[in-house]
Amino acid sequence: MDRAAYIGWRTAVALAETGSRLVNAAVFGGSTHQTLSARAHIDPDFLRMQRRIDWFFRNLPFWKELDHCASAWMAEVDRARRTLDRAGVLS
Repeated sequence: MDRAAYIGWRTAVALAETGSRLVNAAVFGGSTHQTLSARAHIDPDFLRMQRRIDWFFRNLPFWKELDHCASAWMAEVDRARRTLDRAGVLS
């Protein structure tokens, strides 16, 4: 992927994540630091939401991820670990 395509892709992903965080906070009363998918993975009250989100992503022709919500949760955990590591908290 060339640089322009990569920048476009990362921008689109960042906007989608921001929208998901907005929906999680504004509609469902969650945190702005967590996407709706990640919340659906860890919150037992959102089990039906998790199934719907995972079904949606499984049925996208360009998406090959079977368990989107679990992947979203792990991506957020990894991002938090990198942030803490850069700040020297985990050292």
